[in-house]
Amino acid sequence: MLNPLPHSRSTGFGRCLAFTLVLVLLSVNGAHHTSAGAAETRKVIEWGWGTPEATYIRDHVKEMERLPFDGLGLDLRADGGPPNTSGHFSWNVWGAKALRKDDYAEAIGALCGTQFERFTDNFLRFNVTPGNLDWYDQDFTSVLANARLAARVAKECRLKGLLFDVEHYGSKLFRYPSRPQTDAHTFSEYQTQVRQRGREFMQAIREEYPGISILLTYGYQVAYQEVTLLKSLATVEYGLLPAFLDGMLDTADAESLIFDGWEFAYKYKQEKQFTDAYDIMLTKGLERAADKERFRQHYRASFGIWLDHGGKVWDQQDLTNNYFTPAAFEAALGFALKHTDRYVWIYSHKARWWDGQVPQAYIDALRRAREGRE
Repeated sequence: MLNPLPHSRSTGFGRCLAFTLVLVLLSVNGAHHTSAGAAETRKVIEWGWGTPEATYIRDHVKEMERLPFDGLGLDLRADGGPPNTSGHFSWNVWGAKALRKDDYAEAIGALCGTQFERFTDNFLRFNVTPGNLDWYDQDFTSVLANARLAARVAKECRLKGLLFDVEHYGSKLFRYPSRPQTDAHTFSEYQTQVRQRGREFMQAIREEYPGISILLTYGYQVAYQEVTLLKSLATVEYGLLPAFLDGMLDTADAESLIFDGWEFAYKYKQEKQFTDAYDIMLTKGLERAADKERFRQHYRASFGIWLDHGGKVWDQQDLTNNYFTPAAFEAALGFALKHTDRYVWIYSHKARWWDGQVPQAYIDALRRAREGRE
């Protein structure tokens, strides 16, 4: 904090000048956080293999809310459907079939009936699976119908928005060489078509849920990380994703936000990794976005941390065997919360918070990291 200027206690001009200098200093020191949210708006979301189904959450919400999270990444299991991914909403949304709300009535009823108090920021998952459609297919209308349904359920159940997982689990939607009509359409033509689909996708969502928040697993960088002198967007794994994101930004309503989830942060331990990532998301992202003004208005930075990184080793006895010890987890989460615009999501496989498979030391670390940012 600056010391008062000479005689500033006795003159209004001195007080005003000193205050102005403080603001300038603060703006310089926090220059890379041009859009970072206040500490009280930063939220920690749990999402992983152990996240319970909607009926369990409804029946155990008070118990679950004892853990210091702010929300969950959720999915809907079809009525009578198998417990594996084939029976869940998010794994069937990007296909030729328009899903029926009635087929998920039990899960939706449970979710809408849950009396959340602490968990204020919950997200419904939406994958790009099975992904067996091309961007030029007329059946893409089914994807749009499913996007409308997801947004409608999120709105009705008072969720914050959608967790949009753009990772290729099956068909490589965003890889131009994998598309079936490359003989008929150039990469540039595919970009134009994909951007249009992005507009339609976001329009379908906003019609049901104005002001929605969408948390991505990856943003622009997942495509550009592979681009080199020898590789262009036309050849890399996610080369068409930037065009889709541009389309989403084109039609986002005034209050909607799109959060780059930056899954690359899964194993980060050093603060510089988070600050560098923040700059890539918002500085490099701005350079890459087609509409700079809409990017500034709607695009935000966030981070994901994978507690049991790799999903293979999770020792509940000797915690030093784990990728994140409690101390390392606390530090990483603290850095993430310091530099996010709002969200940090905690992913896990074997570390299942709701099954008693996370030692108390990690729960305490989570609580301390959160309290350190409040």
